[in-house]
Amino acid sequence: MNKNPLRFEEENWRDLDELKKEETIISLIISPLEEHGPHLPVGTDIFISKMVAEQVTKNLQKDLPNVRCLVLPIIPIGVAKPTADFPGTISVQKKTVRNVLFDISRSLGQQGFKYLIIWTFHMDFKHLKAITQAIQKAQRGNKIRMCEPLSRFFYTQDKQEITHAGEQETSYILRYHPQLLDEKYHYLSPVVPSNFETIKTAYKTIKELGATQGYIGNPADASEHMGDKLIADASRYCTRYVKDWYMGKSVPELPKKIQRILKFC
Repeated sequence: MNKNPLRFEEENWRDLDELKKEETIISLIISPLEEHGPHLPVGTDIFISKMVAEQVTKNLQKDLPNVRCLVLPIIPIGVAKPTADFPGTISVQKKTVRNVLFDISRSLGQQGFKYLIIWTFHMDFKHLKAITQAIQKAQRGNKIRMCEPLSRFFYTQDKQEITHAGEQETSYILRYHPQLLDEKYHYLSPVVPSNFETIKTAYKTIKELGATQGYIGNPADASEHMGDKLIADASRYCTRYVKDWYMGKSVPELPKKIQRILKFC
């Protein structure tokens, strides 16, 4: 098997069994189909997660040439209650995400695999709580290590406010999937609810917070440059995170503020 990365579904069981498990890193994307305003596709979070994961995989191939990267098929599920009152959002229960991830990790661990990265650009608090619970449970009972780096990037970058389908995500689609962008984004007015990162808002939909068109932020300010910057910054951060995690070094936790919110989700 000279391919790198390998796609799990394309391999036979003998080839998978022959992989050096201590030198194999598995990637799994899990993000829901979710409305992203009147201008972006419902697969926006999946597209971003996939691009960052692919770029990090390329970086790992250069920096850790002995590592084999193995990619699982995308799982298009997630907790998305804040947008569930819009068409296009498919939201599942928190326990569903947790159980799916744990069961997958357990199965991979039983096969001897050691490293599993969870990729998601869907930052719903309950979704992240489910992933966190799956990782914690796996660490106690499985022989596999797991991490989820994109939320660390998202919640620690230098930004003034949380957005949904705003400037950043619109910039990404403008740069990499322009055929999927509704050109009327130019005329969308800014929507900026206050105090979005609070426990109280974790129980409200964004429509209830005032985002009646399904977006938070200012899509009209999008640019191709910002789309490139988002992917470059996220890929750089996550590459460093994954390398440190793989080599057993300490890696950043979520900010204390976000950890407190997750406790009550």
